[in-house]
Amino acid sequence: MSANIYDYLEEMTRWIQRQDWTGLESRFQELANELAGVTQADRIAKIDFSKYQKSLSENLHRAIKLASNQEAKALYFEYDLDNDWQSTFFICDEYVPESEGNDDWACEWVEDLAGPKFPVLSEIYLENGFDRTEVAKGCTLYLIARTVATFGRCLDEYPAPATLAVCVAFHDQDPIFRLQERTY
Repeated sequence: MSANIYDYLEEMTRWIQRQDWTGLESRFQELANELAGVTQADRIAKIDFSKYQKSLSENLHRAIKLASNQEAKALYFEYDLDNDWQSTFFICDEYVPESEGNDDWACEWVEDLAGPKFPVLSEIYLENGFDRTEVAKGCTLYLIARTVATFGRCLDEYPAPATLAVCVAFHDQDPIFRLQERTY
């Protein structure tokens, strides 16, 4: 039997900290092959993320400008697995570093900006649910890895100032992923 899905989510942080987006996707495609089967993993691998990435990049660029103008401490990107992969950028006046283990700051935002949807990801997710079965775990993790990697590539394209923490998570994820810690 495989590990708990939260153990796998924690494993993702190794690639995120190194900003190794290709490695993140590759590792979780392999895991999807193992848990969900080659057919399901290939189905997710063949999804074209280019339009989503373009829209995400445009919205990220606007969100970084907005956060910078407000001298915010964090930019938090959240997407909803259950609802068409609808996403939102939250501009936060408060931020707590990952080392303190408290992500409540992300619930307190001063402004938000709508992000893109990606309904096909939500459709695949809803076929199996979050982690009821090994197939569900494999699909969920690979969908998350592809989304986070896409967001990371967008951040590479539009870097945020070092004084702005940049984080990403799916709705109700705990802990959230830090792509960039805030420097003081």
